[in-house]
Amino acid sequence: MHLGRSYGRTVLMARASHRTRWMVLGAAVLVVAVIALLVPRIAIVIYPRVTDLSDQIEITVDIGTAGSAPRAGAVRGREGVVVIEAQEQVPVQGRQADPSAYATGIVTFVNRSGASATIPIGTEVMTASGARYVTTAQASIAGAVDAIVRAPIRARFPGDAGNAGRLEVNRVLGPLSTTITALNEAPITGGGVGTNPRVLDEDRARAREIAIDRLRTEGIRALRAEANPDDVLVEQTIGTVLLRDECDAQTGATASALTCRVQGRVSAGFYARSEVGAAARAAWRPVAPAGFFIPRGQIAVGEPRVVGSPAGTMRLSVPMATPAVAEFDVNAVRDNARGRLPETTRRDLRARLNLPADPIVRLEPSWIPWAWRVDVALDLNAPPR
Repeated sequence: MHLGRSYGRTVLMARASHRTRWMVLGAAVLVVAVIALLVPRIAIVIYPRVTDLSDQIEITVDIGTAGSAPRAGAVRGREGVVVIEAQEQVPVQGRQADPSAYATGIVTFVNRSGASATIPIGTEVMTASGARYVTTAQASIAGAVDAIVRAPIRARFPGDAGNAGRLEVNRVLGPLSTTITALNEAPITGGGVGTNPRVLDEDRARAREIAIDRLRTEGIRALRAEANPDDVLVEQTIGTVLLRDECDAQTGATASALTCRVQGRVSAGFYARSEVGAAARAAWRPVAPAGFFIPRGQIAVGEPRVVGSPAGTMRLSVPMATPAVAEFDVNAVRDNARGRLPETTRRDLRARLNLPADPIVRLEPSWIPWAWRVDVALDLNAPPR
């Protein structure tokens, strides 16, 4: 019985000892993890000296034909094509001839004597070529030198001979000729022209031009709507081919309005912005000045500019830029910071590395006086003021 109890007690003790070892091991792991998390460190952010490098890279985009491979050294582009119809209506500006129609306009009278005067209906003015006009309303001019007043006029005789250009009227006839002068600030028109509209070649040309412009605008809008978000439409490659062109009135017809309808094929070349950017990055080989290095992933690609669009291709000039960073020894920075006060480290690093601004030196956690673990990062942006 004694042995049995002793055996049983021994077994129980052995089991307790095994559990204790696992508990101790777990506690040790937890302590190591906590210590690792709480190990103090020095975080350093350096604002290095930076110089900017830039250049222009020329990239060729091959529009080619669908399914074909781009030419050697070129980026694959594409051509978009849409068929558009458009119409435009314009008021007819032409008028039928009417030999009995009088030219009309406005004349400006200028006081040269300084005395007030009444300009009666029928006062006659004349151009240097002899065309005569009479006022059709009474006017009064103030008593001051260079005072002016305007009055309506009509040609004395009907027909197109009464039409006159701007400033052609230059003389007053009759009693007022010594005290006032006259001039027309706008053309005098309407002589020999009736009020009934008549389609002119100019009306057809104007309506057709506006309709084609609308067709082109609608075509570009449709091409952009079909494009991918990464696609860029090159305006220098936009082409318009008319398939149908008709107006609803011929030259000489009587009509107050004219409608022209056009149908055309609008095309344009596209390139993928991402593919051009990748080709430009691959082609550019910037060389850093002595004592500088070019960090990875910092090359910037600007907006391409079309410098040529020969048949089937586009030549793009792509602006490139990257910072070049002054070289320094990261291990030396760590050695300089270990076990030192942040302010001392900050001052020494700026002087040693010839930095344009004080680096940021921060102890984590902040309540410790110094640390041995050092993390270093670069900030290529302008330092905070």
